[in-house]
Amino acid sequence: MTVRIDPDFLVRWVREELEQTGEAGVLAALAARGAADGLDEDEAELEAAEELADRRGLRVALLDASVGLDEVQIREARGGIEWIERALRPEGQRDLFGELSPSSCTAFLRSSAGAAERLRTLARLLREEPHASRAELPGLGGSPGCSMR
Repeated sequence: MTVRIDPDFLVRWVREELEQTGEAGVLAALAARGAADGLDEDEAELEAAEELADRRGLRVALLDASVGLDEVQIREARGGIEWIERALRPEGQRDLFGELSPSSCTAFLRSSAGAAERLRTLARLLREEPHASRAELPGLGGSPGCSMR
């Protein structure tokens, strides 16, 4: 199982998580250090966000949240709806036990604090409906639970 995180999402999400704990300056300080070492501003900020995501367990939290799904790509959601969609599988593709085999998914999350918990909810909704291709968070303008698409 792998989780791939869009760099823009990662930087914004780490910044929001740090702001929630009153540590917003940590990201800026690490990014400034990277810039002083010769990285351009965007590269320095991304490197700092990656380092903090690893040190603070944020990347592991996303990995844990997506247990039971094969490959998950995380991108930033635009607007109020957060969802996860499963890639279309060839008809009848099943594993050795007759279950539908795992496939890659793309999660669209807001880059705000609590993203890992929202991903956990979305992944659970998708796992509970093995034939669904999309799950949306209830109460954010989407359909409740899983919706077939």
